[in-house]
Amino acid sequence: MRARTGHIVFPRKMKYRDLVPVYSDLYMRFLRETDQLEEEDERNYMLVRLNLMDLEENRKPEGHNRNCRTKLMFPLKEGNIEMYVKSSSKSSEVIKVTESLSKFLTDKGFNHKVEWDKLHYKNQR
Repeated sequence: MRARTGHIVFPRKMKYRDLVPVYSDLYMRFLRETDQLEEEDERNYMLVRLNLMDLEENRKPEGHNRNCRTKLMFPLKEGNIEMYVKSSSKSSEVIKVTESLSKFLTDKGFNHKVEWDKLHYKNQR
C-alpha cells in the first residue's frame, strides 16, 4: 500500500496541550523514521521547543514543515485536532511513519483513528 498522506485524528475532546507530555518523543521519532535528524542537537532541540511553546499555549504547532520529502503537519481546520504525515508523492514511507506514530500514541494512551489520503489536491486525477 502507498499513500500521499497519513492522518492521525484525535477525539473532539482532545486539546493541543494534551500532547505536551509526549510531543518531544513523538517529534524525534518522526525525524528518526524519516532520516531528518539534524546533525546539531541544538537545532533538533530548537525545533521541538518551538512546537512545545505553541502546544503549551493550546495553539496549533507548526509540526515539521521544512523543505523536505516528508512533513509532519497540523492542518488549519475546525473540529477535531489532527496531524498528518505528508509526502510529495504516494509512498510506502508515509504508511510506515504514520503507523509508527500511531502505535507510539496508542502505547501512551492516546485515542485516535488513522485515515489515508484525506487531502484534496488541485489537478489530482
